[in-house]
Amino acid sequence: MGNYFRVWDTFFRVVKYTVQGIVRESGKDIWKLLQPIYITVPTSEEWLQIADESNEIFKTPICIRSRDGKQCLNKCPPNAGFLYFNYKSFHSIKLSGVADVNCCFTLIDIGAHGRENDNSVFSNSSFEKAFSSGDLNVPPARNIPGICTSIPLYFVGDEAFPLKPRK
Repeated sequence: MGNYFRVWDTFFRVVKYTVQGIVRESGKDIWKLLQPIYITVPTSEEWLQIADESNEIFKTPICIRSRDGKQCLNKCPPNAGFLYFNYKSFHSIKLSGVADVNCCFTLIDIGAHGRENDNSVFSNSSFEKAFSSGDLNVPPARNIPGICTSIPLYFVGDEAFPLKPRK
């Protein structure tokens, strides 16, 4: 990204740090404006609709989202030591996300150290804390379609995420 800033600072005849500040401030303003529109907490009814879509498309009853993490290549920040050096032997930051049945991100967390594993990033995210404490309007349980057994709504993930009950 630093190379792009050099192009822009030459083009607009301002120093690189001014361009970085403008990008940072603009990004915050865009987030404040668009986040409430595009990344909202679903209502109880919307969670149930999500579970129905998941069952219809993937045959996973009561599943409400899938989650995973990704290593994003990054230049090591000064004096960061091994915090950003991951198990794949390059420096990175972590993107942790939750996607809907259409493979669109609905919740994201960006910026954890590349050294951290997917589960620790997700476990320390504000989303996980809100989900575990019951602040996300997720209905407590629902019957599996065609069976009279009631189970809690759940997320799917790869082996990095342990099975654990919601509080």
